[in-house]
Amino acid sequence: SWPVSIHFQARRVTKMESPAMLNGLEERVKQLEQRLGSQEVDATATIEDAFKRMQSMIQDQATLQTIWKQYTLIQDSIPPPGADALVETALHHATTIVSDEKRTTQVAQDLEQVAKLQEYVNSEALRGAPDLTVKIKPLEAVHISQAQMANDHRQRLNTLLDAYNRVVTILSEQFVYMDEVLTAAERKYGVVEA
Repeated sequence: SWPVSIHFQARRVTKMESPAMLNGLEERVKQLEQRLGSQEVDATATIEDAFKRMQSMIQDQATLQTIWKQYTLIQDSIPPPGADALVETALHHATTIVSDEKRTTQVAQDLEQVAKLQEYVNSEALRGAPDLTVKIKPLEAVHISQAQMANDHRQRLNTLLDAYNRVVTILSEQFVYMDEVLTAAERKYGVVEA
C-alpha cells in the first residue's frame, strides 16, 4: 500500500554530495526501468533536470523566508488549518502566498476603494428610501386605477367603432340594394336606357 503523504526535508546539497546522490538516483531509476520493462526511457536527463530545479528552489530560500515571516505575522487572522497541516510544508505555505500575491493585492485595493465610497453607500438619501416607499404606495394605487380606467375606455371605444362599422356596412348594402331596385324599375318603365 502507498503511504498517505510523503514529506521531504529541503536542505542544501553540497557539491560533494550531488554526484553521489545523482548516481544513487540513476541506479534506482535503472532498477525501476528493468522491473517495469521500459528500455527506451532516458531517465537520467529527467533526474538532472529535476535536480537543477530543486537547486534553484533552494537558492530562492531567502525570498521564501521573507515571505514566510510575513505569513507568520498574519497567521493569527487565518483560521487554524485542519488535517492539511499534516501534509503542507513551510515551502508549500510560502509558494501559496507568493502565487496569490496579485489577487491579495487586488482585494486590498478593492477594500480601500469600498472604504472611500462608504459615504455614498451609507448616504442619507439611501437610508431614507424605505420611507419613500410608503409615500409611493398611494401614487402607485392611483396609477394602477387610472391605467385600468384607460383600458376600460379603450375597450368601450373599440366596441363602439365595431358597432359603427357594422351600421355603415348595413346602410351601404341597403343603399346598393335600393340603387339596384331603382335602376331596374327605371329600366322597366323606360326612364333610363338599358
